[in-house]
Amino acid sequence: MNIYGIDIGSSGVKIAQVEKKLRGYTVKRLKAVPAGADPAVALKNALAQMGFDPKEDTVAVTFTKDRVSTRVLTMALADDKKIAEALPFELESLVPLDAEKMVIAHQLTRKKNGEPEVGVAFASRVEFTRFLTMMDSAGADPDYVIPSLFAIMAALGGANRSDAVIVDIGVSTSLVLATRGDALVMAHTADMAEVVTAGLSSAIDGGADAEAGLSIFADRLAREIKLVIAGASKEGEPFSPLKISLCGGMGSDSKLKSLLADRLGVPVERASAEGDDAPVEHDGSRGRWGRPPIFVSALGAALIAAKDPDTRANFRVGSNKKSGGFTGARRQAILTAALAGVFVLAWVGSYIAEGMRLDAKYGALKNELRAEFKKAMPEVTNIVSEMAQLKSAIAALETKAGALGPALAEKDPFLDRFTSVTDSVPEGARLDIAEFTYEWDRILLSGKTDSFERVEQFRNNLEKLDWAGKAVVEGAKTGIAGGGVEFKITIGSAR
Repeated sequence: MNIYGIDIGSSGVKIAQVEKKLRGYTVKRLKAVPAGADPAVALKNALAQMGFDPKEDTVAVTFTKDRVSTRVLTMALADDKKIAEALPFELESLVPLDAEKMVIAHQLTRKKNGEPEVGVAFASRVEFTRFLTMMDSAGADPDYVIPSLFAIMAALGGANRSDAVIVDIGVSTSLVLATRGDALVMAHTADMAEVVTAGLSSAIDGGADAEAGLSIFADRLAREIKLVIAGASKEGEPFSPLKISLCGGMGSDSKLKSLLADRLGVPVERASAEGDDAPVEHDGSRGRWGRPPIFVSALGAALIAAKDPDTRANFRVGSNKKSGGFTGARRQAILTAALAGVFVLAWVGSYIAEGMRLDAKYGALKNELRAEFKKAMPEVTNIVSEMAQLKSAIAALETKAGALGPALAEKDPFLDRFTSVTDSVPEGARLDIAEFTYEWDRILLSGKTDSFERVEQFRNNLEKLDWAGKAVVEGAKTGIAGGGVEFKITIGSAR
Protein backbone atom coordinates (compact mmCIF):
# COMPACT_ATOMS: atom_id res chain seq x y z
CA MET A 1 0.00 0.00 0.00
CA ASN A 2 1.16 3.53 -0.75
CA ILE A 3 0.57 6.56 1.43
CA TYR A 4 0.58 9.94 -0.30
CA GLY A 5 1.49 12.83 2.00
CA ILE A 6 0.30 16.09 0.41
CA ASP A 7 1.06 19.73 1.18
CA ILE A 8 -0.85 22.31 -0.89
CA GLY A 9 0.59 25.82 -0.75
CA SER A 10 0.07 28.96 -2.76
CA SER A 11 3.43 28.48 -4.47
CA GLY A 12 3.11 24.78 -5.24
CA VAL A 13 1.91 21.29 -4.44
CA LYS A 14 4.32 18.90 -2.73
CA ILE A 15 3.75 15.14 -2.51
CA ALA A 16 5.66 12.48 -0.54
CA GLN A 17 5.01 8.89 -1.61
CA VAL A 18 5.58 6.38 1.21
CA GLU A 19 5.28 2.63 0.71
CA LYS A 20 3.78 0.90 3.77
CA LYS A 21 5.08 -2.62 4.22
CA LEU A 22 4.15 -5.43 6.57
CA ARG A 23 6.92 -4.22 8.82
CA GLY A 24 7.91 -0.61 8.45
CA TYR A 25 7.77 1.77 5.51
CA THR A 26 9.96 3.35 2.83
CA VAL A 27 9.89 6.89 1.43
CA LYS A 28 9.86 6.13 -2.32
CA ARG A 29 9.90 9.55 -3.95
CA LEU A 30 9.03 13.23 -3.65
CA LYS A 31 7.30 15.38 -6.24
CA ALA A 32 6.64 19.14 -6.47
CA VAL A 33 4.55 20.91 -9.10
CA PRO A 34 3.38 24.53 -9.47
CA ALA A 35 -0.07 25.13 -8.00
CA GLY A 36 -1.19 27.10 -11.06
CA ALA A 37 -4.61 28.69 -11.26
CA ASP A 38 -6.31 25.58 -9.81
CA PRO A 39 -4.33 23.60 -7.17
CA ALA A 40 -6.89 20.75 -7.36
CA VAL A 41 -6.12 20.18 -11.04
CA ALA A 42 -2.37 20.37 -10.39
CA LEU A 43 -2.71 17.80 -7.59
CA LYS A 44 -4.89 15.46 -9.63
CA ASN A 45 -2.42 15.46 -12.54
CA ALA A 46 0.59 14.97 -10.26
CA LEU A 47 -1.03 12.02 -8.46
CA ALA A 48 -1.95 10.41 -11.78
CA GLN A 49 1.69 10.65 -12.87
CA MET A 50 2.74 8.92 -9.64
CA GLY A 51 0.36 6.00 -10.15
CA PHE A 52 -2.11 6.93 -7.41
CA ASP A 53 -5.05 4.53 -7.05
CA PRO A 54 -7.89 6.06 -4.98
CA LYS A 55 -9.33 2.60 -4.25
CA GLU A 56 -6.10 1.23 -2.83
CA ASP A 57 -3.90 4.05 -1.58
CA THR A 58 -4.10 6.25 1.50
CA VAL A 59 -4.13 10.06 1.36
CA ALA A 60 -2.76 12.20 4.21
CA VAL A 61 -2.99 15.93 3.49
CA THR A 62 -2.00 18.94 5.58
CA PHE A 63 -4.71 21.49 6.35
CA THR A 64 -4.04 25.14 5.43
CA LYS A 65 -2.05 26.68 8.28
CA ASP A 66 -3.71 30.11 8.14
CA ARG A 67 -7.12 28.46 8.69
CA VAL A 68 -6.11 26.68 11.91
CA SER A 69 -5.96 27.97 15.49
CA THR A 70 -3.91 26.27 18.19
CA ARG A 71 -3.78 25.95 21.96
CA VAL A 72 -1.61 24.03 24.40
CA LEU A 73 -3.84 22.93 27.29
CA THR A 74 -3.18 21.13 30.56
CA MET A 75 -5.82 18.43 31.08
CA ALA A 76 -6.74 16.50 34.21
CA LEU A 77 -7.57 13.48 32.01
CA ALA A 78 -4.96 10.93 30.95
CA ASP A 79 -6.94 8.73 28.55
CA ASP A 80 -6.66 9.88 24.93
CA LYS A 81 -10.25 8.98 24.09
CA LYS A 82 -11.63 10.87 27.09
CA ILE A 83 -9.50 13.88 26.20
CA ALA A 84 -11.01 13.85 22.67
CA GLU A 85 -14.51 13.79 24.18
CA ALA A 86 -13.77 16.66 26.58
CA LEU A 87 -11.93 19.01 24.20
CA PRO A 88 -14.98 20.44 22.34
CA PHE A 89 -16.45 21.64 25.63
CA GLU A 90 -13.08 22.86 26.88
CA LEU A 91 -12.50 24.90 23.72
CA GLU A 92 -16.05 26.22 23.59
CA SER A 93 -15.34 28.28 26.70
CA LEU A 94 -12.11 29.67 25.22
CA VAL A 95 -12.97 30.54 21.60
CA PRO A 96 -15.90 32.24 19.81
CA LEU A 97 -17.10 29.02 18.16
CA ASP A 98 -19.72 26.49 19.23
CA ALA A 99 -18.47 22.92 19.64
CA GLU A 100 -20.52 21.59 16.71
CA LYS A 101 -19.04 24.27 14.41
CA MET A 102 -15.44 23.12 14.97
CA VAL A 103 -13.28 20.26 13.81
CA ILE A 104 -10.60 19.34 16.35
CA ALA A 105 -7.33 17.41 16.31
CA HIS A 106 -4.93 16.90 19.20
CA GLN A 107 -1.72 15.29 20.39
CA LEU A 108 -0.52 14.49 23.87
CA THR A 109 2.80 16.28 24.29
CA ARG A 110 4.34 15.96 27.75
CA LYS A 111 3.40 15.76 31.40
CA LYS A 112 3.65 18.85 33.53
CA ASN A 113 3.11 18.62 37.29
CA GLY A 114 1.76 15.12 36.77
CA GLU A 115 -0.90 16.18 34.24
CA PRO A 116 -0.64 15.80 30.44
CA GLU A 117 -0.27 18.83 28.22
CA VAL A 118 -2.25 18.57 25.00
CA GLY A 119 -1.46 20.32 21.73
CA VAL A 120 -4.83 21.20 20.17
CA ALA A 121 -5.58 22.40 16.64
CA PHE A 122 -9.07 23.42 15.57
CA ALA A 123 -10.73 24.96 12.54
CA SER A 124 -14.14 26.06 11.34
CA ARG A 125 -16.27 23.18 10.09
CA VAL A 126 -17.25 25.37 7.13
CA GLU A 127 -13.59 25.73 6.09
CA PHE A 128 -13.03 22.01 6.65
CA THR A 129 -15.98 21.11 4.41
CA ARG A 130 -14.70 23.43 1.66
CA PHE A 131 -11.29 21.78 1.91
CA LEU A 132 -12.82 18.30 1.54
CA THR A 133 -14.76 19.48 -1.49
CA MET A 134 -11.54 20.75 -3.10
CA MET A 135 -9.77 17.44 -2.36
CA ASP A 136 -12.73 15.50 -3.75
CA SER A 137 -12.49 17.48 -7.00
CA ALA A 138 -8.85 16.37 -7.17
CA GLY A 139 -9.98 12.73 -6.90
CA ALA A 140 -8.16 12.32 -3.57
CA ASP A 141 -10.70 12.08 -0.74
CA PRO A 142 -8.29 12.13 2.24
CA ASP A 143 -8.13 9.53 5.00
CA TYR A 144 -6.12 11.97 7.11
CA VAL A 145 -6.39 15.77 7.29
CA ILE A 146 -3.41 16.75 9.44
CA PRO A 147 -2.96 20.28 10.82
CA SER A 148 0.39 21.63 9.56
CA LEU A 149 1.92 21.96 13.02
CA PHE A 150 1.45 18.24 13.76
CA ALA A 151 2.86 17.25 10.37
CA ILE A 152 5.93 19.43 10.91
CA MET A 153 6.39 18.07 14.44
CA ALA A 154 6.19 14.51 13.13
CA ALA A 155 8.91 15.21 10.57
CA LEU A 156 11.22 17.32 12.77
CA GLY A 157 10.21 17.26 16.43
CA GLY A 158 12.13 14.13 17.39
CA ALA A 159 15.34 15.59 15.96
CA ASN A 160 15.36 18.37 18.57
CA ARG A 161 15.99 16.88 21.99
CA SER A 162 16.41 20.31 23.55
CA ASP A 163 14.62 23.62 23.01
CA ALA A 164 14.25 24.57 19.35
CA VAL A 165 12.19 26.78 17.06
CA ILE A 166 10.74 25.60 13.74
CA VAL A 167 9.50 28.18 11.22
CA ASP A 168 7.36 27.24 8.21
CA ILE A 169 7.62 30.28 5.91
CA GLY A 170 4.72 30.82 3.54
CA VAL A 171 3.98 33.50 0.98
CA SER A 172 1.77 35.50 3.33
CA THR A 173 1.68 33.39 6.52
CA SER A 174 4.46 31.92 8.62
CA LEU A 175 3.98 29.29 11.32
CA VAL A 176 6.35 29.50 14.29
CA LEU A 177 6.62 26.48 16.62
CA ALA A 178 8.45 26.35 19.94
CA THR A 179 9.36 22.73 20.70
CA ARG A 180 11.06 20.83 23.49
CA GLY A 181 12.06 17.41 22.26
CA ASP A 182 8.90 15.78 20.86
CA ALA A 183 6.67 18.21 22.75
CA LEU A 184 4.94 21.31 21.43
CA VAL A 185 5.39 24.21 23.82
CA MET A 186 3.75 26.96 21.76
CA ALA A 187 2.49 27.60 18.23
CA HIS A 188 1.94 30.98 16.58
CA THR A 189 0.68 31.90 13.10
CA ALA A 190 2.18 35.17 11.87
CA ASP A 191 0.44 37.21 9.18
CA MET A 192 3.22 38.35 6.83
CA ALA A 193 1.04 39.70 4.01
CA GLU A 194 1.83 43.31 4.88
CA VAL A 195 5.56 42.62 4.72
CA VAL A 196 5.25 40.93 1.34
CA THR A 197 3.48 44.00 0.02
CA ALA A 198 6.17 46.21 1.55
CA GLY A 199 9.03 44.75 -0.41
CA LEU A 200 9.48 40.98 -0.24
CA SER A 201 8.05 40.54 -3.73
CA SER A 202 11.08 42.42 -5.00
CA ALA A 203 13.33 40.05 -3.06
CA ILE A 204 11.55 37.04 -4.54
CA ASP A 205 11.85 38.31 -8.11
CA GLY A 206 15.43 39.50 -7.71
CA GLY A 207 14.55 43.14 -8.31
CA ALA A 208 16.66 46.21 -7.58
CA ASP A 209 15.37 46.39 -4.01
CA ALA A 210 15.83 42.68 -3.34
CA GLU A 211 18.20 43.08 -0.39
CA ALA A 212 16.10 45.81 1.21
CA GLY A 213 12.93 43.72 0.83
CA LEU A 214 14.59 40.66 2.34
CA SER A 215 15.88 42.73 5.25
CA ILE A 216 12.35 44.03 5.98
CA PHE A 217 11.04 40.48 5.90
CA ALA A 218 13.82 39.22 8.21
CA ASP A 219 13.11 42.04 10.71
CA ARG A 220 9.43 41.13 10.92
CA LEU A 221 10.03 37.38 11.09
CA ALA A 222 12.70 37.80 13.79
CA ARG A 223 10.24 39.86 15.83
CA GLU A 224 7.61 37.12 15.57
CA ILE A 225 10.15 34.47 16.63
CA LYS A 226 11.18 36.56 19.64
CA LEU A 227 7.54 36.85 20.69
CA VAL A 228 7.18 33.07 20.58
CA ILE A 229 10.39 32.55 22.59
CA ALA A 230 9.15 35.01 25.20
CA GLY A 231 5.70 33.38 25.29
CA ALA A 232 7.20 29.91 25.67
CA SER A 233 9.21 31.07 28.70
CA LYS A 234 6.62 30.99 31.45
CA GLU A 235 5.98 29.90 35.01
CA GLY A 236 9.65 29.86 35.90
CA GLU A 237 10.53 27.55 33.02
CA PRO A 238 12.76 29.48 30.58
CA PHE A 239 12.75 28.57 26.89
CA SER A 240 16.21 28.85 25.31
CA PRO A 241 16.39 27.50 21.75
CA LEU A 242 19.71 26.09 20.61
CA LYS A 243 18.77 26.38 16.94
CA ILE A 244 16.10 27.56 14.53
CA SER A 245 15.02 25.33 11.62
CA LEU A 246 13.42 26.80 8.50
CA CYS A 247 11.07 25.06 6.11
CA GLY A 248 8.46 26.29 3.65
CA GLY A 249 9.10 28.47 0.60
CA MET A 250 12.19 30.34 1.79
CA GLY A 251 13.72 27.71 4.02
CA SER A 252 16.67 27.31 1.65
CA ASP A 253 17.48 31.00 1.30
CA SER A 254 21.04 31.42 2.60
CA LYS A 255 20.74 35.23 2.90
CA LEU A 256 17.60 34.97 4.98
CA LYS A 257 19.24 32.41 7.26
CA SER A 258 22.18 34.74 7.79
CA LEU A 259 19.95 37.76 8.49
CA LEU A 260 17.88 35.83 11.04
CA ALA A 261 20.97 34.43 12.77
CA ASP A 262 22.34 37.99 13.16
CA ARG A 263 19.07 39.28 14.61
CA LEU A 264 18.40 36.36 16.94
CA GLY A 265 21.88 35.26 18.01
CA VAL A 266 20.92 31.61 17.43
CA PRO A 267 22.14 29.26 14.65
CA VAL A 268 19.63 29.07 11.78
CA GLU A 269 19.49 26.09 9.40
CA ARG A 270 17.41 24.56 6.64
CA ALA A 271 15.13 21.94 8.18
CA SER A 272 16.06 18.34 7.43
CA ALA A 273 13.33 15.68 7.73
CA GLU A 274 13.27 11.91 7.65
CA GLY A 275 12.99 10.80 4.02
CA ASP A 276 13.94 14.08 2.36
CA ASP A 277 16.87 12.32 0.68
CA ALA A 278 14.45 10.29 -1.49
CA PRO A 279 14.44 10.90 -5.28
CA VAL A 280 12.89 14.29 -6.10
CA GLU A 281 10.90 15.34 -9.15
CA HIS A 282 10.02 19.00 -9.59
CA ASP A 283 9.08 19.19 -13.29
CA GLY A 284 11.77 21.75 -14.05
CA SER A 285 10.26 24.18 -11.55
CA ARG A 286 12.19 25.17 -8.45
CA GLY A 287 9.24 26.85 -6.83
CA ARG A 288 8.26 30.44 -6.30
CA TRP A 289 11.54 31.16 -4.54
CA GLY A 290 13.71 29.71 -7.28
CA ARG A 291 15.16 27.18 -4.84
CA PRO A 292 14.74 23.42 -4.25
CA PRO A 293 11.41 22.60 -2.58
CA ILE A 294 11.31 21.45 1.06
CA PHE A 295 8.96 18.54 1.76
CA VAL A 296 8.74 18.68 5.57
CA SER A 297 4.94 19.04 5.81
CA ALA A 298 4.16 16.46 3.13
CA LEU A 299 6.60 13.98 4.69
CA GLY A 300 5.23 14.60 8.17
CA ALA A 301 1.65 13.91 7.09
CA ALA A 302 2.66 10.65 5.39
CA LEU A 303 4.80 9.55 8.34
CA ILE A 304 1.94 10.10 10.80
CA ALA A 305 -0.31 7.87 8.68
CA ALA A 306 2.44 5.23 8.40
CA LYS A 307 3.45 5.16 12.06
CA ASP A 308 0.19 5.89 13.86
CA PRO A 309 -2.87 4.93 11.76
CA ASP A 310 -5.25 5.68 14.65
CA THR A 311 -3.77 9.10 15.40
CA ARG A 312 -6.01 11.81 16.82
CA ALA A 313 -3.79 14.48 15.23
CA ASN A 314 -6.31 14.26 12.41
CA PHE A 315 -9.42 16.29 11.64
CA ARG A 316 -10.96 13.15 10.10
CA VAL A 317 -11.80 11.36 13.33
CA GLY A 318 -15.10 10.63 15.02
CA SER A 319 -18.07 11.88 13.01
CA ASN A 320 -15.68 13.34 10.39
CA LYS A 321 -14.06 9.99 9.65
CA LYS A 322 -13.86 8.95 6.02
CA SER A 323 -16.31 6.17 5.29
CA GLY A 324 -15.06 2.82 4.15
CA GLY A 325 -16.99 1.57 1.18
CA PHE A 326 -17.67 -0.69 -1.75
CA THR A 327 -16.20 1.63 -4.36
CA GLY A 328 -14.56 -0.68 -6.84
CA ALA A 329 -14.11 -4.40 -7.46
CA ARG A 330 -10.77 -4.69 -5.66
CA ARG A 331 -12.13 -3.14 -2.46
CA GLN A 332 -15.06 -5.54 -2.58
CA ALA A 333 -12.61 -8.40 -3.01
CA ILE A 334 -10.58 -7.24 -0.02
CA LEU A 335 -13.66 -7.04 2.20
CA THR A 336 -15.01 -10.33 0.94
CA ALA A 337 -11.68 -12.09 1.43
CA ALA A 338 -11.26 -10.65 4.92
CA LEU A 339 -14.75 -11.61 6.01
CA ALA A 340 -14.43 -15.00 4.35
CA GLY A 341 -11.35 -15.56 6.52
CA VAL A 342 -13.42 -14.76 9.60
CA PHE A 343 -16.16 -17.06 8.32
CA VAL A 344 -13.74 -19.98 7.93
CA LEU A 345 -12.45 -19.43 11.48
CA ALA A 346 -15.97 -19.44 12.86
CA TRP A 347 -16.90 -22.52 10.79
CA VAL A 348 -13.81 -24.42 11.99
CA GLY A 349 -14.78 -23.55 15.56
CA SER A 350 -18.25 -24.93 14.87
CA TYR A 351 -16.70 -28.09 13.38
CA ILE A 352 -14.64 -28.72 16.51
CA ALA A 353 -17.58 -28.09 18.83
CA GLU A 354 -19.91 -30.51 17.05
CA GLY A 355 -22.59 -30.58 19.70
CA MET A 356 -22.99 -26.81 19.83
CA ARG A 357 -26.58 -25.54 19.76
CA LEU A 358 -27.60 -23.19 16.93
CA ASP A 359 -28.36 -20.13 19.03
CA ALA A 360 -24.97 -20.29 20.78
CA LYS A 361 -23.24 -20.96 17.46
CA TYR A 362 -24.65 -17.89 15.74
CA GLY A 363 -24.13 -15.71 18.79
CA ALA A 364 -20.45 -16.70 18.82
CA LEU A 365 -20.18 -16.14 15.07
CA LYS A 366 -21.69 -12.67 15.34
CA ASN A 367 -19.27 -11.66 18.09
CA GLU A 368 -16.29 -13.12 16.24
CA LEU A 369 -17.20 -11.32 13.03
CA ARG A 370 -17.33 -8.00 14.83
CA ALA A 371 -14.06 -8.61 16.69
CA GLU A 372 -12.07 -10.06 13.80
CA PHE A 373 -13.15 -7.79 10.96
CA LYS A 374 -10.95 -4.84 11.88
CA LYS A 375 -7.95 -7.09 12.50
CA ALA A 376 -8.39 -9.11 9.33
CA MET A 377 -8.91 -6.37 6.76
CA PRO A 378 -5.52 -4.55 6.99
CA GLU A 379 -3.57 -7.79 6.63
CA VAL A 380 -5.15 -8.97 3.36
CA THR A 381 -2.61 -8.20 0.64
CA ASN A 382 -2.64 -11.10 -1.83
CA ILE A 383 -6.26 -11.26 -2.92
CA VAL A 384 -6.09 -14.04 -5.51
CA SER A 385 -4.08 -16.38 -3.28
CA GLU A 386 -6.18 -15.54 -0.23
CA MET A 387 -9.47 -16.27 -1.97
CA ALA A 388 -8.18 -19.51 -3.46
CA GLN A 389 -7.01 -20.75 -0.06
CA LEU A 390 -10.31 -19.84 1.59
CA LYS A 391 -12.37 -21.60 -1.06
CA SER A 392 -10.23 -24.74 -0.70
CA ALA A 393 -10.59 -24.62 3.08
CA ILE A 394 -14.37 -24.30 2.86
CA ALA A 395 -14.59 -27.17 0.35
CA ALA A 396 -12.50 -29.41 2.61
CA LEU A 397 -14.64 -28.60 5.63
CA GLU A 398 -17.84 -29.30 3.72
CA THR A 399 -16.50 -32.73 2.74
CA LYS A 400 -15.75 -33.55 6.35
CA ALA A 401 -19.12 -32.18 7.45
CA GLY A 402 -20.88 -34.48 4.96
CA ALA A 403 -19.22 -37.49 6.55
CA LEU A 404 -20.42 -36.41 9.98
CA GLY A 405 -24.01 -36.00 8.80
CA PRO A 406 -26.41 -34.48 11.31
CA ALA A 407 -23.72 -34.17 13.96
CA LEU A 408 -22.75 -30.84 12.42
CA ALA A 409 -25.17 -27.98 11.93
CA GLU A 410 -25.72 -26.40 8.52
CA LYS A 411 -23.14 -23.98 7.08
CA ASP A 412 -23.61 -20.32 7.99
CA PRO A 413 -24.80 -18.40 4.87
CA PHE A 414 -22.91 -15.21 5.77
CA LEU A 415 -20.50 -15.13 2.83
CA ASP A 416 -23.26 -15.68 0.25
CA ARG A 417 -25.41 -12.99 1.83
CA PHE A 418 -22.52 -10.53 2.06
CA THR A 419 -21.69 -11.00 -1.63
CA SER A 420 -25.32 -10.63 -2.71
CA VAL A 421 -25.61 -7.36 -0.76
CA THR A 422 -22.61 -5.90 -2.62
CA ASP A 423 -24.11 -7.08 -5.93
CA SER A 424 -27.29 -5.12 -5.13
CA VAL A 425 -25.59 -1.72 -5.45
CA PRO A 426 -27.41 0.25 -8.21
CA GLU A 427 -25.53 0.41 -11.49
CA GLY A 428 -23.19 3.43 -11.61
CA ALA A 429 -23.81 4.38 -7.99
CA ARG A 430 -21.16 5.17 -5.43
CA LEU A 431 -21.81 3.41 -2.13
CA ASP A 432 -19.62 4.04 0.94
CA ILE A 433 -20.36 1.68 3.84
CA ALA A 434 -19.56 2.93 7.35
CA GLU A 435 -20.98 -0.10 9.20
CA PHE A 436 -21.94 -3.66 8.21
CA THR A 437 -23.45 -5.70 11.06
CA TYR A 438 -24.37 -9.34 10.40
CA GLU A 439 -26.79 -11.35 12.51
CA TRP A 440 -28.53 -14.62 11.69
CA ASP A 441 -31.95 -13.06 11.17
CA ARG A 442 -30.97 -9.64 9.83
CA ILE A 443 -28.24 -7.40 8.40
CA LEU A 444 -27.78 -3.75 9.39
CA LEU A 445 -26.10 -1.31 6.99
CA SER A 446 -25.16 2.34 7.39
CA GLY A 447 -23.27 4.50 4.94
CA LYS A 448 -23.52 7.14 2.22
CA THR A 449 -24.55 7.18 -1.43
CA ASP A 450 -25.26 9.72 -4.17
CA SER A 451 -28.93 10.61 -3.58
CA PHE A 452 -32.22 9.64 -1.93
CA GLU A 453 -33.18 7.96 -5.21
CA ARG A 454 -30.09 5.74 -4.99
CA VAL A 455 -31.05 4.75 -1.42
CA GLU A 456 -34.49 3.67 -2.63
CA GLN A 457 -33.01 1.76 -5.60
CA PHE A 458 -30.63 -0.04 -3.26
CA ARG A 459 -33.49 -0.93 -0.87
CA ASN A 460 -35.61 -2.33 -3.73
CA ASN A 461 -32.69 -4.43 -5.01
CA LEU A 462 -32.10 -5.84 -1.53
CA GLU A 463 -35.73 -6.94 -1.17
CA LYS A 464 -35.44 -8.92 -4.41
CA LEU A 465 -32.73 -11.21 -2.94
CA ASP A 466 -34.00 -14.77 -2.47
CA TRP A 467 -33.02 -14.92 1.21
CA ALA A 468 -34.17 -11.39 2.12
CA GLY A 469 -37.43 -10.32 3.68
CA LYS A 470 -38.35 -6.68 4.11
CA ALA A 471 -35.62 -4.02 3.75
CA VAL A 472 -36.39 -0.94 5.83
CA VAL A 473 -34.71 2.48 5.52
CA GLU A 474 -34.46 3.57 9.15
CA GLY A 475 -32.92 6.93 8.38
CA ALA A 476 -31.69 9.02 5.45
CA LYS A 477 -30.34 12.56 5.50
CA THR A 478 -28.07 14.86 3.50
CA GLY A 479 -24.42 14.39 4.48
CA ILE A 480 -22.40 17.22 6.08
CA ALA A 481 -19.18 16.93 4.07
CA GLY A 482 -18.69 16.09 0.42
CA GLY A 483 -22.44 15.94 -0.44
CA GLY A 484 -24.40 12.73 -0.82
CA VAL A 485 -27.01 11.11 1.42
CA GLU A 486 -26.30 9.22 4.63
CA PHE A 487 -28.58 6.24 5.32
CA LYS A 488 -29.33 3.27 7.57
CA ILE A 489 -31.00 0.11 6.25
CA THR A 490 -32.10 -3.07 8.07
CA ILE A 491 -32.54 -6.19 5.92
CA GLY A 492 -34.67 -8.94 7.47
CA SER A 493 -34.21 -12.59 6.62
CA ALA A 494 -37.09 -14.45 4.97
CA ARG A 495 -35.75 -17.83 6.10
